[in-house]
Amino acid sequence: MISGGNPPVTLSSVRVKTLDARRVVPVFFVTLLVTAAVVIIDLMLVDVARQHRSDAALQMFERGQSEMRQGNTAAALELFRSAHNQSTSNSEYHLAFARGLRANGLEREGQAAVERLLSQLPSHGGANAEMARILAHAGDWERAAWFYHRSLYGEWRGSPDLVSLRFELADLLAKHGADGELLAEVVLLETLSGPSLDRRHLAKLLLAAKAWTRAERQYQMLLRSSPAEAELLAGLARAQFGAG
Repeated sequence: MISGGNPPVTLSSVRVKTLDARRVVPVFFVTLLVTAAVVIIDLMLVDVARQHRSDAALQMFERGQSEMRQGNTAAALELFRSAHNQSTSNSEYHLAFARGLRANGLEREGQAAVERLLSQLPSHGGANAEMARILAHAGDWERAAWFYHRSLYGEWRGSPDLVSLRFELADLLAKHGADGELLAEVVLLETLSGPSLDRRHLAKLLLAAKAWTRAERQYQMLLRSSPAEAELLAGLARAQFGAG
């Protein structure tokens, strides 16, 4: 007689299932460990490759700076390009590449590179200064002045000396006869100090801003150390004449 339903569970079948489970569990853990080891090795290799690119980019950037100081602008540009390509997220390499383009007469390409950097970091001090210089050279002095202001009040690494940058802005304003804006800049320059504050330069800018009394005071200070210098005496005379 044939009976229906499930086959009876016997002790031997239970032992077989238990033995199968004992085989499967170790295999599962071994597979898991191998997978984890592979992932860890992959991550280590990625980190090593990233560090290699970072080191290579730094070497090319430093070599580019050296070439630029020696006046080899074409060689510097290619080194800066390579450094930027190796580490596209590094803003200093990006800016150096843009400066290299401008130094080689490729101002349109340099401006495009700076615009890309500013789209990512709008308050980057160096990038705003570079854009100001590009626009000033192109004759767009009003926009250049705007970018100079953004640069002066932008974000910089550490505590850079921005006196020379403020002189650049003042020279631009003096060149284009923006007396009101120029006066504001030179009055601020008067309050600064340090080795980068060129008082001869400041005195000339005060004359350009028609700040006669302030210019006279600067020339009198300068004449204390060079009392017979013709250029300083002429500047003092002009200031006194302007003041009546």
